[in-house]
Amino acid sequence: MHILMQCLGNKINDFNHKRVNDYIKDKLEIKDVLFRGLTIEEVLSYKFEVNRRIKFKRITSFSSESHIAETFAAERYMTNVLVVLKNANVFDYSTAMIDILENLIAIEESGQTDDDKLNKLYDNLCMVDYEREFLLPINSELIVKNIYFDSKKNMHIVEME
Repeated sequence: MHILMQCLGNKINDFNHKRVNDYIKDKLEIKDVLFRGLTIEEVLSYKFEVNRRIKFKRITSFSSESHIAETFAAERYMTNVLVVLKNANVFDYSTAMIDILENLIAIEESGQTDDDKLNKLYDNLCMVDYEREFLLPINSELIVKNIYFDSKKNMHIVEME
């Protein structure tokens, strides 16, 4: 199984974080703007102040779609805190996973198909495509550039680079 499959759905353990990090660290690209809804643990553990450096000690996922991150922040995590990340070196997880999943689907469809397995692969493909996810490597250090409240979105916004 490809190491990136460990990132589907649930959080991965520290050992797999290191394995995934080893895989992605040489495949980074600059992305203009990405978004992340923060968990309550992240809100409480990081001291967000303008000009402060923040180090993300685990692989951290961001979306290229603001509405995805806003939904996580508001509905899943209930923090209403959104990070807007600019000009970061990240790994394009969605594109890589779409390739992996499409190859697995082709293999399944060419043989005797297990409908449950095939349906799960299609479900994962839809999820990965929808979330448009990028991964920030372990120990990435970012600087808080601005913090404000967006009343239209009802979100606290933390801009980082």
